[in-house]
Amino acid sequence: IMLFGSSVPIKKKVYVLEELKEKPVKYGIFNGKIKHRILNRDGKRLHVFYLKNIKPYKSEPFSPSQYDYLPKLIVTNIPSWREMSRIEFQRAEPNVTPDDRVKSFADSLCRGITDENEKIKKLFYFVADEIRYLGLIESEMEGYEPHPASLTLEKRSGVCKDKAALLVALLRAQGFKAYYATTAAGMRMENIPADQTNHAIVALEKGNDYEYLDPTIGAGGRDLMPASEGGQSVLVSREEGDTLRTIPLSSSDSNKVSIFLFTDIKGDTVYFNYLMKFNGGFDQQFRRIAQGGRKGIERFVRNSLSNVYTGTLVIDSLSFTEPQDYSDYFKVQIFGKVFNEIVKTPDFKLYKPVSFKIGKSFVYFLESLTSERELDFKIRFPQSVEVTEYIPYSKVEEPFVKRQVLGKENSYRLEFVSQKADEGTTKELKNVAGNNGIQDWYLVSTILRFDKRQYSPDEVRTMYRDYRDFQENEGLWLILKGE
Repeated sequence: IMLFGSSVPIKKKVYVLEELKEKPVKYGIFNGKIKHRILNRDGKRLHVFYLKNIKPYKSEPFSPSQYDYLPKLIVTNIPSWREMSRIEFQRAEPNVTPDDRVKSFADSLCRGITDENEKIKKLFYFVADEIRYLGLIESEMEGYEPHPASLTLEKRSGVCKDKAALLVALLRAQGFKAYYATTAAGMRMENIPADQTNHAIVALEKGNDYEYLDPTIGAGGRDLMPASEGGQSVLVSREEGDTLRTIPLSSSDSNKVSIFLFTDIKGDTVYFNYLMKFNGGFDQQFRRIAQGGRKGIERFVRNSLSNVYTGTLVIDSLSFTEPQDYSDYFKVQIFGKVFNEIVKTPDFKLYKPVSFKIGKSFVYFLESLTSERELDFKIRFPQSVEVTEYIPYSKVEEPFVKRQVLGKENSYRLEFVSQKADEGTTKELKNVAGNNGIQDWYLVSTILRFDKRQYSPDEVRTMYRDYRDFQENEGLWLILKGE
């Protein structure tokens, strides 16, 4: 792969390739134009690719990989994806076949487990959590093929190809049809059979398709395949060869932050109870914070809430899921209070609901939107954030009713709602911890949803205008009864 672009101007770039008669080449040019000539000199066939006066590429926040938008040349002598799949199979297969040691270890890990899905999870979490990401120099083929699974098991360390190979071997030892696979993390693969991959994962055969598992990038999360790899191309290594496939893209609801916030006001003090749940890619993100110990979560909570409230913040209690408890998605609960948060007058009090501020703190990329975007805008995965703040209705003097929905036709949705909670919601809240038996609630809700992973410059400009209008909700005040 050869890029014809740089961060500095280039007067002329030339790439010359000699084609051997016994190894005919084919090439592809992507993301623009690159000139090509064929020269026959001294019995040699030369391919000359060149480009003049190349302007420096523009850098913008949340841009795709340079390989996805700079002029790019790919040259190969591999005739098809099936042939490349067979080549990868020949490299990897000797090292992913389980030996007696791997079989014995897999049996010990899965002893007493009868459910197949639970076996898969047990083996996955072992490789993801217990095999350190650390390169080993053990052979002359370093970087081209994985180490034997038994060696990775013995050393308890390896890079992505080693972790993938070990998981394949452990799964096969338990009777699953698992295969070594390669992908291009963070960049697009073009449809030309060439070595464009930079990462190894596992393909688990399920009927006529595959379920993909990544014990490297996926380490520290509940999901077996991280959402950040959705939409990537993948090549499964098979003896008979295989075609280029695509890792399914997860939905925005699969990568969701859900927050219930119960707010009570006494005097000029706000008392809060946060119930937070993190799904998909957010689950992995916050488990990794928690792996640093309680101080990591405390630091995150304090920093986040300090940006939400203006008064003096006190956190009374904090609880969260044990990072390696994968029985459910990651959860956090926070009790606390904020002094001097209420504006008091002789007749009433003022409080600024915080659902908008909390919501946007999880989708910080919104602050990078501009009306002058030139490159595509790429986020880690489709995602949604839903924050609903509940305030005792009996304390509201002048409830304002508002519903604003923007952008739903452009694969994103910005929604703000303020109103009295309906009867159905009130019944549901009776079973939620922290509602203190309150019968009627006033709610303020913010929903930020992004159904795609990549947006065009035109879509970004529209999103920017919508978000600018949507931001007025951050400044709304709620009039409460005086005391």
